[in-house]
Amino acid sequence: MWYDDLLNSALPPAPYDGVFFAQCVVVDFIDSAGNDSTEISYWSQPYLYNRLGDHILTIPYRDSIQIDGKLWPSALGSDLNFPAPVTWSCRGDSYFPAFSHSVASETPPVIDSPSVMDSLDPNSVIHLTYSALGVDTVTISEYYTGPAHRVGDPTDSMVDGIDFHQLPLPNTGNAKLGPFFLDTTLYTSFHPNRFDIVIAWDHGDTLHVGNMIFGFVTQVDRERIYYLK
Repeated sequence: MWYDDLLNSALPPAPYDGVFFAQCVVVDFIDSAGNDSTEISYWSQPYLYNRLGDHILTIPYRDSIQIDGKLWPSALGSDLNFPAPVTWSCRGDSYFPAFSHSVASETPPVIDSPSVMDSLDPNSVIHLTYSALGVDTVTISEYYTGPAHRVGDPTDSMVDGIDFHQLPLPNTGNAKLGPFFLDTTLYTSFHPNRFDIVIAWDHGDTLHVGNMIFGFVTQVDRERIYYLK
């Protein structure tokens, strides 16, 4: 089932008969050779619902759904037209109507600093500067990961710990992140060795066809992976 993971929904509340989602993700990281690298990936997914609002797990006419002229699900990870509009089209069946609709997309944000080559200190405030054109609000997510011990684990085994924070913020081009604080309700110890920043926003649009309402969402994410001191 579709849900907006950015906390500030791109779609107004409504009993949607379908939501069509497309996403562009840009990730900056240090590759195995120690070079500053960037990868771009795309994701698309239709979510259809029956008269009771239940998610239809097997899409009844999946062989007739297209995104940017490519048959879905073959186009699941295909390059899309970002930042040009994304077009969904459906041939329809005895229940769902046929339609074609384009929804605006965006240019992924750019992280200016810190550089992906910087080694950051989890105990210090991180000053983030970025460029996100054409939007009023962005959602910034912080992920600390590293070896940890969980509260209440009788074996005291080492686990992969994660500390996650997310907040929609005015698009000012800068933000202060961190420092890391141990959540003592979850972990007895946590030694973060990696820090991921994600800056994202999404755009939503709706289409009424007869008595049905369809939502369309495009989302852009810029992620940068840092390794901590």
